[in-house]
Amino acid sequence: ALQSIPDASVCGLTSLESLKIKGCDKLNTLPASIGQLGALKELTLESLPNLQEMLDVSRLTSLESLTMTLCKKLKALSTSMGQLGALKQLTVCNLHELQAMPDTLGKMTALERLTLIECDKLKALPESIMHLSRLQHLQIKRCPLQDMPCIEALTALRTLALDVADYTHSNRTFTALSRSLPCLQQLDALHLSGLTERDQNGIRGRVALR
Repeated sequence: ALQSIPDASVCGLTSLESLKIKGCDKLNTLPASIGQLGALKELTLESLPNLQEMLDVSRLTSLESLTMTLCKKLKALSTSMGQLGALKQLTVCNLHELQAMPDTLGKMTALERLTLIECDKLKALPESIMHLSRLQHLQIKRCPLQDMPCIEALTALRTLALDVADYTHSNRTFTALSRSLPCLQQLDALHLSGLTERDQNGIRGRVALR
């Protein structure tokens, strides 16, 4: 099984526009040279269960789509993501150790679609999300979100799909959502659902909205 990718095998690919690394069970680091691929538009990291550290992506100035899924040991995303000025789509799925999104999220001002699914320890979003003025689609599913900033400034938002662990009036996410929704006048699709903690079998249930 592939355990490492030599820097020399990547650094010369200066015209590369799409890169997908998938199903490398023993790969725990990525070559820094990937972060030098200035022509790269699409990067997908999938089923890398031992990947523990995200590379510096600050020089990927052409990147439009970044997908990370089933990287179960990845605890944090690089703050250098804030330099991705061309990024339009960010998808993060099944990162079970991810505890927070970087504060630099709000600097990705070209972002149009943000998808967060099955991140078991992600309970809050950074305040900087309010700066994503071009965001049209926001999906947060099966994440135990307990604290969410007001998103009333996301006036370009057209689709909002959100799971929340607690929809009672004392919950900060519920409060932020109640304040924000009247301002989202471009919204044409809204999907809200409640979410319980995992049971002993690792299964999440639904709860009634109150």
